[in-house]
Amino acid sequence: MGDLALTADGTRLYATLRGSNQVAEIDTGSLTVIRRIPLNAYPCPSHLALLGTRLYVGYGCGGDWKAGVVGFDVSAAEPEFATLSLELDAAPLVAAAGQKLVVGETVISPSDIFVYDLTDTGPTMRGIINGNTHRLSNLQDISITADGSTVFSAFGAPYRFDAWDTTGLTLVRSYGEGS
Repeated sequence: MGDLALTADGTRLYATLRGSNQVAEIDTGSLTVIRRIPLNAYPCPSHLALLGTRLYVGYGCGGDWKAGVVGFDVSAAEPEFATLSLELDAAPLVAAAGQKLVVGETVISPSDIFVYDLTDTGPTMRGIINGNTHRLSNLQDISITADGSTVFSAFGAPYRFDAWDTTGLTLVRSYGEGS
């Protein structure tokens, strides 16, 4: 599975190339690949979140607990990679907005959602929306509001969409089953 991320001005599109461990940068005007950013140390890039010039990539081939998130500045000719201190079983979902980065654990159940504050020194863990505590299994997707204040989750069980406050890490509202 691959993912796409578009710059705010719509001139660049980033695409994961899972099989070759790269992210392609595409000029949307000419539809040409400008460059391929190698991610050999971060195999199977799968999910993307772009915030300004910072691209976050959820990577991992699955089954080896070597998956995680790497971030880098796409405006740099030679990007410097910075990883989050997570060891996950499969490529996590990622979403970023405002001053928040959200990482969603996939494949295992229950599934956790990790919330980071984005600071000048890099992402700082705010906390975890614990899948075990909230009985959240089979994470399918996450999305975040433009200001970063709320993250939405779609789990396979329970069958509903939840809205979570990214500051207090509390459930704000549920949509669907039993809501």
